[in-house]
Amino acid sequence: MRLILFASFFAAALAKPLAGPLEADVHLTFPLTKQKMLGIYVDARLYEYDPWLADAPATLVDQVEFEGLDLSTKAHSLLDVHFSAKRKTRMNYYVSIR
Repeated sequence: MRLILFASFFAAALAKPLAGPLEADVHLTFPLTKQKMLGIYVDARLYEYDPWLADAPATLVDQVEFEGLDLSTKAHSLLDVHFSAKRKTRMNYYVSIR
């Protein structure tokens, strides 16, 4: 009986949630600049990868682009980015912004 309880507890700890929606909000803060910068381009991407596969490349699942941003010289410039995708079991996710 103890073995069954231990096995069920251990299996529950390893189980990840099934596929479902994945929502992420990223808040970018651009510091003050010495001169006003016009027409800035920002490309934000959400990638997924399988941590069990060492050499497998990451897959792009969502991308947000902003063009024509103006960075201020008087205050920090703020930008909010929202990502959404369908979560897959066993996958990990990361954000890349350039």
